[in-house]
Amino acid sequence: MPDLAAKLAYYQPGWYAGWNVLDEGTLEDIHSRYSVEQVASFHAFDDPHRNVLVLFKLHPWPDGRVYDPADENLRVRFPEDSFTVPLK
Repeated sequence: MPDLAAKLAYYQPGWYAGWNVLDEGTLEDIHSRYSVEQVASFHAFDDPHRNVLVLFKLHPWPDGRVYDPADENLRVRFPEDSFTVPLK
């Protein structure tokens, strides 16, 4: 699969894990199909760029809605989102 948006559409995961921050491009891909809820973070490793593993629960949009990044800005926090890691 070439990109995250295609993987999300194909696999329909319930979870996403990342390091330290939530990238705006990643959030855009996730927002096409899901809202994001941060459920855990774990301090790991000693690399300052990858020292906190963050686990997110992905909640599908009602009625299977799919947002198109060409129609809306999906790189911002939505009211349905709940996360405390920085958005970069």
